[in-house]
Amino acid sequence: MKKPVLLFLAGAALFAAGYWVRSLSAEPEGRRPGSGLVAPAARERAVSDQADQAKVGAADSAVRAFSPGRPFAKGHAMGWLLSLVPSLGGDRRGNAISMMNFTQAFLTMDDSAVREALAAVQELSALEDAKDPARRRNPNGDGKLDVLMMLAMVRLAQTNPEEAMATLKQNFNHNDGTTRMLVFGRLAADDPQHAEQMALSLDDKQQRDALQAVMYSFVNQDPQAALVFAGRHPGVLNDDDRERILESWVKRDPQPAMAAAVHEMAKSRNPELVRQTIEEWYKFEPAAAAQWASAHEGAGSVVARAMILERRAHDEPEAVVQEYTALQQTSADPRELVRLTSALADSLAGKDVGAAREWAQNLPAGELRDRALQQVAGQWVKSDAPAASEWIRTLPAGQLRDGAARNLAAVLSRRDPASAFEWARSIENKNQREDAVRSVMQNWSEQDPDAAKAAVESLPEEMRPAH
Repeated sequence: MKKPVLLFLAGAALFAAGYWVRSLSAEPEGRRPGSGLVAPAARERAVSDQADQAKVGAADSAVRAFSPGRPFAKGHAMGWLLSLVPSLGGDRRGNAISMMNFTQAFLTMDDSAVREALAAVQELSALEDAKDPARRRNPNGDGKLDVLMMLAMVRLAQTNPEEAMATLKQNFNHNDGTTRMLVFGRLAADDPQHAEQMALSLDDKQQRDALQAVMYSFVNQDPQAALVFAGRHPGVLNDDDRERILESWVKRDPQPAMAAAVHEMAKSRNPELVRQTIEEWYKFEPAAAAQWASAHEGAGSVVARAMILERRAHDEPEAVVQEYTALQQTSADPRELVRLTSALADSLAGKDVGAAREWAQNLPAGELRDRALQQVAGQWVKSDAPAASEWIRTLPAGQLRDGAARNLAAVLSRRDPASAFEWARSIENKNQREDAVRSVMQNWSEQDPDAAKAAVESLPEEMRPAH
């Protein structure tokens, strides 16, 4: 997550927590949940309540009461903003303290104050750009003025959503994805349907951030609604967005999340939706995730079991091989086994390259066999480059040979750059060849710049890597 986001969220969280504590302390006794019930241990509870009251009172003394207003005199927004700028930049810990203070100042502004502040930020940005017409604003929102604009935009979204929307459109290049995410998240919290309509009114290239923000406003409260929302906008929100929803959901309620992941996989035919979800579950409940995978039948069963086997492949690859074979016979989609194939081949090769190569070569021809052989070749060139190079020479032209030659060139580039160069130039795929040649040249130029230059010049013009 980007630094300004972390700083903003930290300040906002503290700000919100303060008002939550204040609301607890200010709530009348008679209206507290359960205050009219008689508990068996009333005396002990009363003592505990008194202690809690004391703690809340202490916390409340440090919280400023919410009172919308303006942190600067009318007409003096520019001077106030300029007084904030020096405390931004430099040490990130100092930034965190500044942002915490700024958050409360901005989020308690009244409507007229935030409009004035935002106009002043825009004016300062225009002046800064005028000093250097070629200046590119930082797209990550790390500039000092970008931070202030982000805070002002979030507050404007609270006081005047329609104007916030118009300002976003007007200043699109001066608002990074984080700002748009926060503004639309604020709008969606109040009226998700209206926020969705506003997002769709943006240009195509602007819609993704806005629609994502609306989607994320559902994630914690109603993840199923978030998935439905993502399904309404398949051209903008993709499987990566669905994966994030499912990964968040499975942390809180694994069984329904897995059922939803299976349903989404059946619709999109993307096995990663199930794999990523059960992998997240496995991180905190490995036994429960493994039990679910072994019991589940139907769509998603192969990829779920494959993910569990990945975790065992490092320690017991020989045992996993047999289960892999059984899964391969039942799988109709090689994508379900791609990650397991790579993990198993890598682990087998780390123990015995020869045995791993024999296992990989005996797999049925196709994507999984090529993937296994690529992993084995990667290990082999590290342990015995001469033997690996003889095997690579026997491979037919194609993706497998290109990948193996690239691995070999990378291993040889330090100790034998001339040989590495020959392997790199033999790669058939243009992009891979250029990357490999460029990498070899970087190492070779440090050792013998004249020889490296002569080697590059010996290449046909169309094979020379672009600088």
